Amino acid sequence: MAVEGDLPLGRLVELQGLPETLEAEALLGTTDGSAPEKYDPNGKRGKVVGYDEESNVVVETFDAVTLKATKDQLKPYTPAGPLEGGFHLAWPAMDEDAAADFSVGALQHLMASGYCSVQMSLSEEMREKALGEAKDMKFHRMKREFEGAYLGREFKCKTAWLEELAETKREGLTALDSCDVHFSDFTKFMLPLAPCALNFVPYSRTNSMVRMPFQDPEDESKFTEDEVDDEDIGDGLVDSHISFLKRRTLCMLYVLQSSGGELTLIPKDDSKENVVLPMEAGRMVIFQHSEMSYIYAPSEKDDVVMQSWILQEPETLTFVGLMGDQLSKDEALGVNIGPNTPLGHRTHVFGLGFSFGGGAFGSEESYWSMVSTSTDGIVKVPFTRYDMDTYYSPADDWVAGTTYAIHSGFVTEDIYSLDNEKFGITEGEAFVMAPAQRSLLERGYEALYKTGYRQGPSLQGKHMGIFCGHSGDDWSFTPVFGIGFEDKYRFGHAGRMWSTLTGRLAYVLGIRGPQSLIDTACSSALCAYGLGHTMMRRCEGHQQATGIDTHIDEGLMMGANMLPGPGGYISMCGPHMLSVKGRCHTFDHMADGFVRGEGAGGFVAKNEAIMSEDAYSTVIGACLNQDGRSASMTAPNGPSQSECIRGSMREAGLTANQVTCAECHGTGTALGDPIEVGALKAVMQERKEPIYQTSAKAHIGHGEAVAGTIGLIKCMMMCNAACGTPNCHLAELNPHLDIEGYPSVFPSELSDYGFNAGYSGVSSFGFGGANSRADVFASAKKGPHKTGELDWKKVDYVTVSCPFDLGPMHYLDGKCVPRATSKKYKHEQYRADAIRDEFASYDYNSSLYDGQYQMTPRDEGEEDPVPKGTMFIVGSWDNFREAHEMDKYEDEDNTWTFLVALGETRCERFHIRVDNDPFECIYPVVPDGSMIVRPMGPDDQGVGHYWLVDGRDSRVPAGTVYQVTFRWADPPIMHWEQVDVPVPDIFLNSRHFYAVMGSWTGGLYEHMVEVSTKGEANTWEVKTRIGLSGMEWFRFSRDGTSNQEIYPARSGCQEDTTICGPDAMCNNRGWRITGKSGEMVTIRLQVVDAHVTVTILSASLGTRVMHSIEGPKHHTYHIAGTFSDWRFEEMTLDEESSTFRYRGRMGDSGFEHFYIAADEDLGLAYFPEANSTYPGTAIVRGPGSISEGGQGKLFAISCLKPGAEFEVEFNRHADDKRRIVTVKWPEGRVDPGSMKAAFHNFRSMAIVPPGLMVDEPVEVPWQ
Repeated sequence: MAVEGDLPLGRLVELQGLPETLEAEALLGTTDGSAPEKYDPNGKRGKVVGYDEESNVVVETFDAVTLKATKDQLKPYTPAGPLEGGFHLAWPAMDEDAAADFSVGALQHLMASGYCSVQMSLSEEMREKALGEAKDMKFHRMKREFEGAYLGREFKCKTAWLEELAETKREGLTALDSCDVHFSDFTKFMLPLAPCALNFVPYSRTNSMVRMPFQDPEDESKFTEDEVDDEDIGDGLVDSHISFLKRRTLCMLYVLQSSGGELTLIPKDDSKENVVLPMEAGRMVIFQHSEMSYIYAPSEKDDVVMQSWILQEPETLTFVGLMGDQLSKDEALGVNIGPNTPLGHRTHVFGLGFSFGGGAFGSEESYWSMVSTSTDGIVKVPFTRYDMDTYYSPADDWVAGTTYAIHSGFVTEDIYSLDNEKFGITEGEAFVMAPAQRSLLERGYEALYKTGYRQGPSLQGKHMGIFCGHSGDDWSFTPVFGIGFEDKYRFGHAGRMWSTLTGRLAYVLGIRGPQSLIDTACSSALCAYGLGHTMMRRCEGHQQATGIDTHIDEGLMMGANMLPGPGGYISMCGPHMLSVKGRCHTFDHMADGFVRGEGAGGFVAKNEAIMSEDAYSTVIGACLNQDGRSASMTAPNGPSQSECIRGSMREAGLTANQVTCAECHGTGTALGDPIEVGALKAVMQERKEPIYQTSAKAHIGHGEAVAGTIGLIKCMMMCNAACGTPNCHLAELNPHLDIEGYPSVFPSELSDYGFNAGYSGVSSFGFGGANSRADVFASAKKGPHKTGELDWKKVDYVTVSCPFDLGPMHYLDGKCVPRATSKKYKHEQYRADAIRDEFASYDYNSSLYDGQYQMTPRDEGEEDPVPKGTMFIVGSWDNFREAHEMDKYEDEDNTWTFLVALGETRCERFHIRVDNDPFECIYPVVPDGSMIVRPMGPDDQGVGHYWLVDGRDSRVPAGTVYQVTFRWADPPIMHWEQVDVPVPDIFLNSRHFYAVMGSWTGGLYEHMVEVSTKGEANTWEVKTRIGLSGMEWFRFSRDGTSNQEIYPARSGCQEDTTICGPDAMCNNRGWRITGKSGEMVTIRLQVVDAHVTVTILSASLGTRVMHSIEGPKHHTYHIAGTFSDWRFEEMTLDEESSTFRYRGRMGDSGFEHFYIAADEDLGLAYFPEANSTYPGTAIVRGPGSISEGGQGKLFAISCLKPGAEFEVEFNRHADDKRRIVTVKWPEGRVDPGSMKAAFHNFRSMAIVPPGLMVDEPVEVPWQ
């Protein structure tokens, strides 16, 4: 603050000792634009706003007059408090120091009392002008349901709105405009400080509202009180109103003209007293409208008040996906001509990574541009590979040991280069690695990267299959590339053998899961895909699992073929497989053999019940078979090819007429093309629309082992563009093609499907007789038929998760979204139709709201009929084997009960079935739901979703009986409570069993043998031998399910490591035991009243015994953040509240990020739904991998006070899932000094304060 003597700027003073009257010329002017007049200064009050050159004090009075006075003519003035008719602060002078002091003072009062009273400078002339302008405005009344939100309680007034903010006007400012400017100034004062002081970001303010009392009954009768009608709802008026209610924070109420009155502030907290403030003209009161209501009662009719509201940021929603039936989703996304998205569990394709001939490298568009423009990508063998002339002899003079073919489709990048450091490979090892190994490392990781995975925790230990097709090359067959005397050549064998292709990728990235390398010559890659596709198929519930761990939901499907030497050319020229002309003339009369091509590529495939929005396409069918006995081993077999195509189409559920385009093997050989077209004709000729037949080999040659990947990706791209690509070099059809009566097109230019989506299939045939086929679906994502742009008018509800029951609710008004089959479900764009009580929040769903409505929902009282049939409960107490009929509750038709006793692990799971129909289940919206979680169904969409009755943290003993009550309502209600009754008979005979999964079980659960005795109850045992590696790992499972595993807190075999589980938080942890090969090891598991004991007996280890911990500490919780340099620090358990806490201090930046993890495991993190979110404001998700997709979602805290202490609290059982993680500030986030510094930094140097840095990037340890 600038100081001159003992009267600093902003000091309140009272004038004395001046002449009784000052002429207008003696005044310095006015601050509100009024004309200077004669003025009686003595007794007037104001504030110091400056000094002149003679050290006279410049004073601005509260009636907006500026004049000079000596210090002797001023005396300090201390106003009465607001309750006595005074005020807190005076509006500041036009000085940064004064503005800073004012802003800090205003926030201190707002934080302490919820309001701040400010004395403005306003002349009588401007008050009269404002009154006159207000009387000329066009007044009206709001809708009855809206008035209270703006006018408070007990109002009798009319309102009008200024059409624009004063600062946006270029000319014609009115008296009302000059007052309106102060609202904008105050909003700007709040901007750098409110985020940390009041926990909101000032985003904007409303236009000013002018209110005046009705002058008389006749005046009141002119303004009718209308109610909201259906047309208003359809126009979105209620939506806009609720948006205002959710965003309003501070109300600024400015009395321009008044003969007196009162403002009563009514706190939301009933324990606080109302505040009654006497009001007068020139007084502005700012109060937290989100925390208090008000009554403004003027004493006379000549009263003019302006109001404006500071609004916080509007809600920012991130589109996650569409829910509903597939036909409706397709329609909303524009898929309305052609086939719809396939239903059910399907294999969807995500990231693509490839490098093919013709410059197809780096992006999908490079490949599409090449094939769609009929590009010839064939070139002569470049000298950068080898001098082909050395091995060349013309076809007419060809001799064995030479090649007449010297053209191929080569990749454009250097096949001998590798970013070895990225993959942790030494330069020496990289030197001897085969080009195929190098390319697949890079292309495989490219596909994973584009899917969202990153090298490190998101891939380490991931259960994903790797399937690759490769047939070897000159590097593989010739040991010369890996022979030498230098140390690097010790890697030569592993570097050249193609048997290590998939293993190297899995080793480098840490991927676990089945891997296969397929060599069937020209069909290798598509056969590899077919194998992976089969392993990803889900077996039905009644089917027995296979003997090896084939249950995977993700696979990396790849193929590779490189041409690092001339040997392949020479060997293929012997049987004259290669084209003399140097081109693949697929389908053309000049077909005389194929041209070799190279490439490497792949994609990530995932099993999904509902297709993700970012999925590239869907592989809906795949089939493999063999020619068997044919004309020769290398001759193609038409009937076998036809049967292979039919097999894939059967899985896809396709008829011939549905397939739009066929990507043929099409090598351009005189024998192969006619046989393949004939095989296709045998399957596809019963159709109305002609089928497009294309082949990528005419563009880039025959990719041999990688040809299936090249063709499959091309199929996806054609469906993505809804176009069939031209066949390069096609001038005249091969006369041997049998196409009579076969509706088919061999396009020579880019050809429109005419649909928004399509099916396409690719075939590959190995010259050893191995046939393969795959069919894909995709909707158009480019071109004139492009889909994917969401038509919001066809979206019924825009939903978010309720923070309490986690079910879907409308993002704006919290409307509980009914089941799609409910009569309450609106099959149209939903508009808000209800307004809750004055202080009610809209951030939880309407089914949980039990307050009054200012506007009642239109569907109030409507109820869906109770499901017909008997309710059955199925639970974990007998491994979901037997369903038990529930009892009707006191003859109520919509309520059922059942008694459940906790087993030895103190936790049980269950769901409900209507008439014991597994396709009519009622289940929680999330797995392991508590009783507050919303029930869903009855339907078959709740696989793996059960309610969890858990007595572990609360230390409820085994055998405790709970009464489970289910009530059919809107939505249904699930509840349970302890009851003091004997354990029901069915639980006396129900038993859990225990299984072990270990390195010797092939990834499957094997039942343990019960060895219980009277002294050792509920004890189970397994014996195994140490294998050749000298190490074995294992973990247990209750009832043989993956979400009920028992495991150590840290992998290993230390006795001080506690036991965790049974739960779904294992994340691949297990015990590891070592010993001599062949040594027998006995492993025992005992579970008694939730206490788990594991005993290991072996000659090498002796006897090792480990125990669990009961209560909340059966898992430990750690925090990691910028304040700890991302090191885990353990949180402390508060035994009384069962919450975990951590105290720390803020750094110099005033901004910190963090997350919380169970058992120091990055894969078991708790994090906010939206990134960089302040704790307590977004739903907390987890436990799960925070690093999935690279940078994870983190909590963000900020303060203005340097070194402020904070306390993070973690309560994983919080009803409000936003408050699983919260933060407290024992010493406060701000103080006057820090707020003033932040204000100056922001206003003078444009330094953004911490509270506004919502998207500040942060370096995290997994990047």
